[in-house]
Amino acid sequence: MAHFVSAALTLGFQLQLDADHPYVAARVPVSLVTPNGRPLRDVFGVGLCQKGSMAGRVCVPIHNTDGNLVGYAGRWTGEPETLPEGEEKWKLPKLPLHDLQAEPVAATMAR
Repeated sequence: MAHFVSAALTLGFQLQLDADHPYVAARVPVSLVTPNGRPLRDVFGVGLCQKGSMAGRVCVPIHNTDGNLVGYAGRWTGEPETLPEGEEKWKLPKLPLHDLQAEPVAATMAR
């Protein structure tokens, strides 16, 4: 079943992500490119967040079909025992899900 997010929902801020952080560079090297030669980490906007609720996580922006930023998904980069208490390896946004009248969350590559 597809998840749908209201077209009106947008995130009012952008995280500062470090695409050149060694952790990101080792897992998403600039040599990974699209067929037209664009680096995947640029296409997806992936990078390490170093402050706020996503600190210590490699984050990927999530956009709706209008291209509006609606959230981030973040993966913990440290060892499991260093996870903040009560958190899991993946932190996903708590986006309100709606019925089929709303727009689906867009894959960045489709834009």
